[in-house]
Amino acid sequence: MVYDKKESMKNIVGVLKCYHHYQPEDEREIRDFSYQIIDNYLTQLSGYALPNNIGVAKKMVAEIRKKFVNQPKVLCHHDLCGNNFIFDGKKLYLADWEFADWNDLFYDLASLCVEQEYEEEEKELLLGYYFEKYSIEQRIHLEMMCMLYSMRAALWAFHQDATVGNKNFDFQALAIVRHSRCS
Repeated sequence: MVYDKKESMKNIVGVLKCYHHYQPEDEREIRDFSYQIIDNYLTQLSGYALPNNIGVAKKMVAEIRKKFVNQPKVLCHHDLCGNNFIFDGKKLYLADWEFADWNDLFYDLASLCVEQEYEEEEKELLLGYYFEKYSIEQRIHLEMMCMLYSMRAALWAFHQDATVGNKNFDFQALAIVRHSRCS
């Protein structure tokens, strides 16, 4: 079987739209998921040597939070790396729901874009598959969520470096690459 990136992206969008169809029954139960995780990591990393320009990224997060605070929330996976997709030859499945929670659907799209390292044309193709016709505002929304997701991913890697450490993997190098995408 030959890998077809466009067909794969269509299948992924189909799976995401199924899950994104679910909305919370009670809005009061919704946490500010992506922002709370970033805040928690920043608190836990208070003694860790973060990059000097982390303040710029923190301001960016605050601006994104303010801009998208009232976005509808849907069921999101939050960890759309390649290892979490299972294709049995007929159907695509999404595994590892450890980080699932209610969130802005663009956060999941951003997770996919960042984890799959989509280029600009691929991001536009993704938006086209998801929305058929998309607006410039939706394109900007996706970019801002990509920055937010990259910040969360960078802080996760810094946290892994600070707490777990691993002689077989350089979490700090991963964190620096992820941080460079959001600052």
